[in-house]
Amino acid sequence: LKALDDIDKVIVCYDGIFGRRERGKYFKNYKSHKSGVKATKHKGHDIRVWIDECGFNPMQIEDGWEGHYDEFKEGDDLIAEHIIEQVNLGNSVVVLSEDMDMYQFLSWDGDISIHNLRKHITYESFIEDWDIEPHQLIDWKCLVGDVSDNIKGVKGWGVKKATKFLMKYGEIEKFPNGALSEEDIENIIIWKKIIQLPFNP
Repeated sequence: LKALDDIDKVIVCYDGIFGRRERGKYFKNYKSHKSGVKATKHKGHDIRVWIDECGFNPMQIEDGWEGHYDEFKEGDDLIAEHIIEQVNLGNSVVVLSEDMDMYQFLSWDGDISIHNLRKHITYESFIEDWDIEPHQLIDWKCLVGDVSDNIKGVKGWGVKKATKFLMKYGEIEKFPNGALSEEDIENIIIWKKIIQLPFNP
């Protein structure tokens, strides 16, 4: 993990047990396929309890590590908040995650990169791999869908079509009239709010 050689601080962010509920207010099917429970009623597991049972302090697993938890926030939102904080302090940030939602951070100001447990991803390498820019990822996921969040995407839109339109028009709001139905646009407005990090209801 060459990108992690010079890390001097590790911030670990945990999902809150009620973390899904805020997004569930806007999108009733949010992650419901994973548990069969509506997000507004979902109560998750506090993984810190399991870490503690293994003999570690989840809020400081090792020296130089610090844990963060908010029972009403998902770990992704805490990560986003801490990225903003660290960039404002002038620090470089490497996000260690396989979650594609993290790639939107590459469009933010500051020295931010991602390590997805296989390779180091920068702004430039993202464009090379995806043929879109990081700030277009949210639109792309709304069109194509996102299984992890139970977002179905727009019928008839796959990877190639979504990439082609975003390369040509830049963003969904600039698509030609008729490219999307009114129902599609209504869904996309909700999905964008769900995907955006940090979540701002």
